[in-house]
Amino acid sequence: MTDEQQPVTTPDLVDLHCEATDQSTVVDALLGLLEGAGRLRDADACRTDLMAREAIGSTVIPGGVAIPHARTAGVDVPTVAVLRLSEPVAWSAGAGPVDVVLGLFTPAGDSDGYLKLLAALTRSVVARLPRDLRDAGSAREAAAMVQRGVGKL
Repeated sequence: MTDEQQPVTTPDLVDLHCEATDQSTVVDALLGLLEGAGRLRDADACRTDLMAREAIGSTVIPGGVAIPHARTAGVDVPTVAVLRLSEPVAWSAGAGPVDVVLGLFTPAGDSDGYLKLLAALTRSVVARLPRDLRDAGSAREAAAMVQRGVGKL
């Protein structure tokens, strides 16, 4: 399987019992998932690019979901990491608390893939993905939900 054929998420990119307590520890948890799955090339680049995007505007959408995202040299393949938080956390000023986080990371030069993946993920979230993720019984089940939501990009 080539890098382009890798699924955007796998069970090792899912944590259904994340104990993060704020935005910073959520980002740490996302990067930990990427590292554990062998998809993290440069943690500093991922963090910097993700936080630069957050500085532009909140990535919280209605329903308690955050979709922090970045094009970054910190990854080589498009990846979605999934966190279901044990307790909701404040994400950004003016946005309500979140309990589901879908971290989207694409390689720095992949503008087209980034936009397609973000659009597909956002459509899925608006439909029913957050509710399904809140009810997911396993990381495998949650990864399959996300993969179905983004389809074959």
